Amino acid sequence: MFLTYFIYIFLILFMTYWARRSLISFQANASVPIIKLDIWLSIMLFSIIIGCRYMVGVDYKGYLEDYRSGIDGYAIRNYELAFKCIVTFLLKIDAHYIYFFIISAFVQIYFFYKSFDRKIYYLLPWAVPIFLMTELGSLENGIRHFTALMIFFYSLKYIRDSLFGRYVLTIGFASLFHLSVLVCLPLYWLLRCKIFKSIGIQLFGIMISIFVSERIVTWINDYFGGIIFLLGYDGYLSELNKEGEGGLGFYVSWFINILIIFLFPQLYKKYKHDGFIVYWNLFYIGLLLKPATDFILVLGRINWYFYKIRFLIFAFVLHYLYCKCKENDFFYFLFFMFLLSIIIFFLYEVYVGANQMSPFYFFWQETEYVPVHKYN
Repeated sequence: MFLTYFIYIFLILFMTYWARRSLISFQANASVPIIKLDIWLSIMLFSIIIGCRYMVGVDYKGYLEDYRSGIDGYAIRNYELAFKCIVTFLLKIDAHYIYFFIISAFVQIYFFYKSFDRKIYYLLPWAVPIFLMTELGSLENGIRHFTALMIFFYSLKYIRDSLFGRYVLTIGFASLFHLSVLVCLPLYWLLRCKIFKSIGIQLFGIMISIFVSERIVTWINDYFGGIIFLLGYDGYLSELNKEGEGGLGFYVSWFINILIIFLFPQLYKKYKHDGFIVYWNLFYIGLLLKPATDFILVLGRINWYFYKIRFLIFAFVLHYLYCKCKENDFFYFLFFMFLLSIIIFFLYEVYVGANQMSPFYFFWQETEYVPVHKYN
């Protein structure tokens, strides 16, 4: 467990340090490219460390078996085009399986950094540690899906800047990694509008969502089974049921989400010219879907395209509170409460092996690997 904590904490500190340095140099010279040497160091380190893991993540074993099944394997034939081409090329040159995981990690983190263009670059030092602490478990699972998610995250700037053609092309490219991203196409017309205009309306929407969530499972199964099949989730149709009960972390997470809603007017006022409403709408839609998707694998994966933007909303919140700390000690309290909640959740998830993100093994430790018989 010590090795696992050391690897993850080192990765977080290293990438946060270089994100901070990158922001300082960017502020001093706004003409420098967004993706430059210090960011490339983080991209390459992340790709190598996360790519060289072994049996870390619930889905790792499945991907490894797919790769070892060869070009004619059933699973690879059913991959989306981009991943099929990557795997086929690697197999033809007889490459070690670890290159598949390195390339996957590289694409994910590359589009993460590319998403921070000049309008939101100031958030990078906040978003990097939050992203790693909240999403490491997810990106180590559902590799194809999370890759499509990162490309979708990159495409949001085209919604913000009203570039419809580029948005469609980027979503099309993301669908080559996971077909489910096509559900995001209609979002171009939705996310730019200030749909949820008050705290009261948003809280009421959450209450309605919780009330109707119990009916969602049957409804989805009866009327949308065909769509789920087309999006590549037919294997999960039999799992349209709750897989667990909410614990303390579940309720604390909801408390924090509600608290963020109360900060919405201030956040919108400060960041409205930076495209905040696009990211907020996506986050809030994810919140509306969350009661019906918390313990339902198929619906939860679809909600990744919405609720996973939470890390960026957290970055907005922490940046806002940090800027306000000089005005009132209460903002200090809120700042440290948000930050500590993220850190504590991360450390706890590593400790319990959530999503099998721990213990961490490298591929050269294959003979030392001891299977963990639990799925969180």
